[in-house]
Amino acid sequence: MVKKWQKLGSRIVYEDRWVKIRSDQMKMSRDQVQDWTVIEEGEGAAIGALTDDNKLILIKENRVGAGEIMWHLPAGYFDPEVESKEESARRELREETGYEAGEIINLANLHRAPSRYTQIMSYYLARDLRLTKQSLEPDEDIEVALIDFREVLNMIDRGEITDVETVVVVLLIDRYVRNENN
Repeated sequence: MVKKWQKLGSRIVYEDRWVKIRSDQMKMSRDQVQDWTVIEEGEGAAIGALTDDNKLILIKENRVGAGEIMWHLPAGYFDPEVESKEESARRELREETGYEAGEIINLANLHRAPSRYTQIMSYYLARDLRLTKQSLEPDEDIEVALIDFREVLNMIDRGEITDVETVVVVLLIDRYVRNENN
């Protein structure tokens, strides 16, 4: 039987406005003691916006960690003391793409990478879209594209979309829409 490990201590290694990195000393199930690096990030939301004619709104921007310009879905952090997950998803969609959603559906709330990260991401489908005005943050340089949903699936198959959150949301949307149509 798997036993929960015991935290013996913890120290902050690094902290900025986006992330806190800590080292936790853990007593494991066979009494070994080991340090584990844990990355604390705020809660986040990613949103797949699907138009009435079955186009998915994707954004393209620099992704510093990957060192590439990549396609992905609108997403971002939020402060649960200031706004709800749904409000955050709506805000990110509006700020990054200029679209507002009449309907928003929570598809899943998933741990990002639970062996090292504390973050839980909420994934949404947005529909009944209306174009308003994009409102980028000063550090954002974003290209917006509406791409046929089947082509987005093909882009994933060809390795042109490699952002895991985008792949997860696209597959969740595909499943949701297929179930809805049955």
